[in-house]
Amino acid sequence: MLFNKFLIDIFLILKKTFEAIGVIIITLGSTISVLNYIKDAVEKRVPLRLRYTRFRFTVAKATIAGLEIMIAADVISTVTDPDYYSLGLILLLVIIRTVLNYSLSKELESLSAEDQKLLDKN
Repeated sequence: MLFNKFLIDIFLILKKTFEAIGVIIITLGSTISVLNYIKDAVEKRVPLRLRYTRFRFTVAKATIAGLEIMIAADVISTVTDPDYYSLGLILLLVIIRTVLNYSLSKELESLSAEDQKLLDKN
């Protein structure tokens, strides 16, 4: 009994840690995206039509990465205390992540080869 309580406490600490890491990833990625947008606007090396696209891609990638970590936190939570709410939350996060990945890949496919080179170069 005492060992089980100890394991559950460790899992809860891991869950909180993963949640914090996910939030940090999203926050840092979004901040870096804003700073890159400002830098691109000041230096004017990236055409205006691509600045916003680059901004959106960077924010989307950070959000997807943060959601991946948060999904791990929710899986840990569900293992320690399974209920339908936790399963629904995991399902919702996975759906959001999948939709973001799909829309991001479709948008990347729609860019011209020249635009993709400009985005990759900067």
